[in-house]
Amino acid sequence: MTSNSTRLSVTPVGRAVAMSVLHPSSANQLIKYAELRGSDLLSLAASEENEKTFRYTLLHAAYSSYEYSIQGSAKNLPYQLNNTVQNKMADAAVDFLIEQPWQRNPLAANAAMLTMRWAEGRAAIKDLAPELPRIGSGVAQTMIRESAEILFAWSDCLIAATANHRSDDDCPTSLQGKVELRQALRNLASAIRMHARSISLGLPGEVAWMGELRAEDTGYQVLSRPAILALHQKNLADPIELLRSDSYEKIIEALKSHRIPHLNEVVQNFREAVRAYRDRERNDLWEAAIKRASREFSDLLREAKHARGKDFETKVENLLNAVGLAYKRLDDGKTAGAADLQIGLNHKTQIIMELKTSNGNGAVKLNSATDVVRGAAIVGMEEFPKATLANPGFDPNVPWQARNIRDLALVEASQFAYVITRLANNEIDKDRFLDWLAQPGMLSSSQIHGS
Repeated sequence: MTSNSTRLSVTPVGRAVAMSVLHPSSANQLIKYAELRGSDLLSLAASEENEKTFRYTLLHAAYSSYEYSIQGSAKNLPYQLNNTVQNKMADAAVDFLIEQPWQRNPLAANAAMLTMRWAEGRAAIKDLAPELPRIGSGVAQTMIRESAEILFAWSDCLIAATANHRSDDDCPTSLQGKVELRQALRNLASAIRMHARSISLGLPGEVAWMGELRAEDTGYQVLSRPAILALHQKNLADPIELLRSDSYEKIIEALKSHRIPHLNEVVQNFREAVRAYRDRERNDLWEAAIKRASREFSDLLREAKHARGKDFETKVENLLNAVGLAYKRLDDGKTAGAADLQIGLNHKTQIIMELKTSNGNGAVKLNSATDVVRGAAIVGMEEFPKATLANPGFDPNVPWQARNIRDLALVEASQFAYVITRLANNEIDKDRFLDWLAQPGMLSSSQIHGS
């Protein structure tokens, strides 16, 4: 909060703190830690090899925060954790921890270790720390819930402190004039939130989304945590994989030992919930692109989102024109079966693209998805990278069925919209955009980074 002779004003960070579970001193502590170690933490977050170290570091920061030491706080860590035991997770993360050496506060170090095991799905909650005196399930659940709440609040405070539309005066003094650091901390906030979600559900990150699936008729969780972990153990984690026609029996087999009543009905409901999740995921990405875009470009995106057939081709051409990416229409009516577009004229990487649509929330199937291979050959361009752009998307079986086509990219319209918006915003250049489209397999906006 700031003041002058005539009024009081609340800063964006102060407002975020006031709306969170954090005490102001804890919020300040965690923001300062992020400022000092943000680059190091982001490097951990960006490495799949170091993902566990990153998560442990976040949890250690949450449990080391002033939330657990400030007078009058309702948060307490179980006294049973106040023993110094072997902690390989803390040893691996030692260079990044908010408090060093970790042995000075074994409560925080052990609480983070216990919560890591819960989030990884490695044990029932009552058996998370066999090397320590047992703590009650209710106590452990409260502790884990609080850690996730602290991480969510930390993320919110970082977003408030670094919002792109904030003036320097609204930022903490230490962030004023530091545009690159503010962007790095926004990225860090996103990573913190992702892990907080996983921790709150007690599920590994790649299957955390399943814990949020609800049956449309009852609103209840579709699958229990043990059932989701059983699917994870069988590498059944990807929405597209789960919706493949040959995955039904795999899901049944993975869950059979859990003695779930009416298992076939449960699996059918689960797959319906996954399908609905896919539809929401696409829509959310469209909306993220529209929100990120300029007013003029967002209008083009809205038109493309709902377009089908020839109208979709026109709307995609409008997007390409708006970003200044040269292309040639190959399907000009003179050559039967020709692919639709040659994108990236005058660039080293050029893409032969076919545009396919399906009505409503329907899906583009294999034959349509691979038409571009034949279409490129017809115009003598079979050696070029090829891409099929589908609106709204592909049948879940297509990526697997087309996996042996070495130079075919499968791009859903929502992913394309998000990445071309990044191009429109000059966050990536045209060569990077074309390189992305030249990657074989199912493309994701997460595969592309700034140039």
